[in-house]
This record gives sequence, C-alpha cells and structure tokens, in this order.
Amino acid sequence: AGADYIINSNVEDVVKAVRRICPGGVDNSLDAVGNNSLVSMGMEIVRDNGKILVYGISSDLSMNLNWSNAPWKLHFYQMPDKEREAAAHEQVVNWIRMGIINPMDYISHVFDFKDILNGFELVENHIPHKKIVIKY
Repeated sequence: AGADYIINSNVEDVVKAVRRICPGGVDNSLDAVGNNSLVSMGMEIVRDNGKILVYGISSDLSMNLNWSNAPWKLHFYQMPDKEREAAAHEQVVNWIRMGIINPMDYISHVFDFKDILNGFELVENHIPHKKIVIKY
C-alpha cells in the first residue's frame, strides 16, 4: 500500500529500526489506537520539533510521559476533522437506512442516560470491545 519500510515490532526494536532508517528522526509519529506506549515511542523517534499525533483514545484514562527527549510537539486530534466528518454524515445515515451498514456491528452496549455510570464502569474495567452508546 505504498509503505517504504515495514517494521515488525514482534521481532525488531522499533526505535532502533526507525533511527537506523532515519538517523535524525522522523517528522511525524502517529498513534491511531490510543496506546500510551506508542505515544512514548513516538517521543523517541521524532526529530527535533517533530510532531507526535494522537487520535486514538487510551483505555488507561491517564498518561505518564517522559519529557526528557523534548523538543517535540504533541497533538491530540479528532480524525477526521469536524468538517469532513459532517460532510460524510448524510452518506453514512443513508447506508444505515439502506441496510448496508448495521450500527450494532460497532456497538457493544447501549445505556439510558440515567445509567451512564454503568458505561463508565465498563470503560474503566476495559470491558467493551466496541462503542458504548448513551441514549438521552
């Protein structure tokens, strides 16, 4: 799919491999899954003033970062941006209406608002594997 390099983290140290390929560091590191260790790894592989981009949400609900490898920029970002997400909204709704997309394929739990704390408890205990919906 156009990748110049593939690094298998099961058999290779990612930081060493990236630094071997790009000794000065990379311009950007992206965490799309919300894994705190990936954010920390990004700090070790970006160049000075490089960007660490995060749009995954960590299930840990906290983050312990080592700032000693600065300078870099840490960005938490909703992807896609709100304008593109809004533009796609009608198409997604149409696919749901047509039966092309079944929202329940992506939702593990639905709670009434009065039971919202039950949803938070599931997140804290790492139980849901999909999205939780709160009905108002």
